Amino acid sequence: MTSAAGLGLVVWTADCVPILISGGSLVAAVHSGWRGAAIDVTGTVVRRFESEFGISPRRLRVSLGPAISGPRYPVGSEVVDALRRFGIDESRWLAGRHVDLRGFVKARLESCGLAPASITFVGGCTASSTDLASYRRDGAAAGRQWSLIYRPAIC
Repeated sequence: MTSAAGLGLVVWTADCVPILISGGSLVAAVHSGWRGAAIDVTGTVVRRFESEFGISPRRLRVSLGPAISGPRYPVGSEVVDALRRFGIDESRWLAGRHVDLRGFVKARLESCGLAPASITFVGGCTASSTDLASYRRDGAAAGRQWSLIYRPAIC
């Protein structure tokens, strides 16, 4: 998270959700896999915007970058149980044993006060597209995506 003009923030992912947030004079880059979602990294960052900088969730804009899609992400019960604790409508992120991480993160952002229209999906499913890096698809040989948010210098 930064308010420094002319500085970009980057997250590096293969199947996890890159979350890029802007609001007021701040930008933030967040990496969230299921473990990050389970410890509420998303809610923590949204709360910091408000508590430390006075920027309401209603003033935030978010891009959720390429990530593994629900149909390609079967998980164990420990993942589902960890995410259920937030009480988010499961139809938005869970189908049997498959978790849609971007769907979960979007629903969590909305539960933190962001307007649905302020949250955008960018890019597709990492496991379905050979143009994107996927650890689930390629294992240790997988590359990574870089997701960047930049706060331009004011002229």
